[in-house]
Amino acid sequence: MRNRFTQVRKKLNTLSIGQKLTFIVVFVVLTPSLLLAFFFAGHVYDLTLTQTIQEKQREISRTEPKISMEINHILDHARLVKSQTFYRNVFSYSGEEFSPDLLQSEDARDFYQTLSNMIRSRSLKHVRIYVDLPETDAVFSSQTNGYPIQPMSRIRGSYWHGIFEGAHYNELFAPAFYLSGREVEELGDLAYILPASCVRDGKHIRCYLVLYYSTDLLESILANVSNEDGTVSYLITDRDATVTSTDSRLSGIYHFSYDDIYDYLFSSNNYMEKEILGQTVYLSFKTIQRTSWFLINVVPESIIIRETAKTIVRYALIVAVILTASLFMAIRLSNSLAKRISGVIKTMSKTREGYLVPMEEPEVMDEIGNLISTYNYMTGQQKELTENLKKTGDELRIAEVNALQAQINPHFLYNTLDTIQWMALAGKEAEISTTVQKLSRFYKLTLGRDMTNTTVEKEIEHASIYVDLQNLRFDDAVEFIVDIPDDLRPLPIPRLTLQPIVENAILHGIREKDSKEGCIVVTGWMEGADACLLISDDGVGIKEDFLPKILSEEGINPSSTGTNIAIYNVHHRLQLLYGPDYGLSYESTEGQGTEVMIRFPV
Repeated sequence: MRNRFTQVRKKLNTLSIGQKLTFIVVFVVLTPSLLLAFFFAGHVYDLTLTQTIQEKQREISRTEPKISMEINHILDHARLVKSQTFYRNVFSYSGEEFSPDLLQSEDARDFYQTLSNMIRSRSLKHVRIYVDLPETDAVFSSQTNGYPIQPMSRIRGSYWHGIFEGAHYNELFAPAFYLSGREVEELGDLAYILPASCVRDGKHIRCYLVLYYSTDLLESILANVSNEDGTVSYLITDRDATVTSTDSRLSGIYHFSYDDIYDYLFSSNNYMEKEILGQTVYLSFKTIQRTSWFLINVVPESIIIRETAKTIVRYALIVAVILTASLFMAIRLSNSLAKRISGVIKTMSKTREGYLVPMEEPEVMDEIGNLISTYNYMTGQQKELTENLKKTGDELRIAEVNALQAQINPHFLYNTLDTIQWMALAGKEAEISTTVQKLSRFYKLTLGRDMTNTTVEKEIEHASIYVDLQNLRFDDAVEFIVDIPDDLRPLPIPRLTLQPIVENAILHGIREKDSKEGCIVVTGWMEGADACLLISDDGVGIKEDFLPKILSEEGINPSSTGTNIAIYNVHHRLQLLYGPDYGLSYESTEGQGTEVMIRFPV
């Protein structure tokens, strides 16, 4: 034995580290799993049985109040009928003499109306009062077939009538089995019956108040109890009659007498076990309040066995998954050194694709750990350098935008001062004052706190002031029309976007016409997440060969007045701020006019 043990130990010692780790993990996982499976298999049936019964009892406990609520509705209907003045005066032991004249009274009409209103409810179908008088009696002769007060002959021969004739009952819930075929077909398959009495020729006449219902509502409530194939739920009365069932065939097979269930009521926690047709079944039951009914659920032993098999299969699958995962982890642990090196190589190779991905700091500072730490330091330094370069690029872009804007502002100031000089030479003092005021407002809008952005509303005002200033010089030769939706007006837009385009339309469009007069229209709309402004003029237009060059450096003419430079700067500035999909676009027909589209993101 010792030699065999020594051989096994030597064999284990010769295994590789990966093989040893795999053996240890599988042994540690497999041993407790097998022991647990051996212990669990002996108790799974009892656990499944207990769980199933408890679940059925919970479902029945949730269902019983709903059925009891419907029973209370029935009792409320009966109380309402009995509380009517006509019913109290006629159908009681000391009531008035029952005669045809009473049926025409005001109380009778109120009684009929109350019954009609009740029948419109969701469950009550019909109300009948059966009186033990001949069908030829004057009480019935003048009434239609649907009249609530009817002769006793209509229900003689029904099971429930025989029950009342043979024993004294204060009330009775009658399932379809108790009713006559005519009642079930014409009135309803569930009835609540109360005995009553009336007086005729000084004699007491037996009567019955019957409220007819449909069991459809009870069936829908009963369907909420989970009934797998082979199980059944049903309601039973104290006379062993089934009120309704989820499966009439199974409720007939698994029918239990009321007395047997009642005997278990106070001693079995609403649960019992029975043998039926050589098969064990398990009953869960609960009493229905205000009635002598039981709500019963039956689960055959075959269902328990089937659920037990499912549980064992599930457990076996779990154990198999655990063992598979354990073996997988053992293999991973055995190859940990190779995996770490492969991870270092894979991460470092991403630098060829432009990604700087640091690795998790090693817990053990062996050779591989030192390599990872050195790589992370290098990555951090390179990432910092990249961020500094990006920051420098952003600052350069902002500086370029400001430089472009600086080119626009002096250009307009030159033109305006030229206008003021012309007015001064002409001796127009009032116009000079107006022009200076407008120029002051103009530069207040131009030189706001935010040197980059303003709103569409202020850009329109800015352009309008410019047109006013030009009209002072050109004798109101330019008509300026603005049709911008209110939702576009508060949108942000770079400063001095609109004015250079309007200036270009005046100087190179309208002023080039023979009449020197024209109109500029500004409209706008939304296209998805972009805003569009359209500036249209009826000037001389742009030559076809020059139109493609107007937004490029090629279109800048050093000998021109400078507006082409401003247009190019506006377009270039929008693209620097928002990207190549935004900026200006031109459409022009020579001799007819020009349209300039400004597109920028909301």
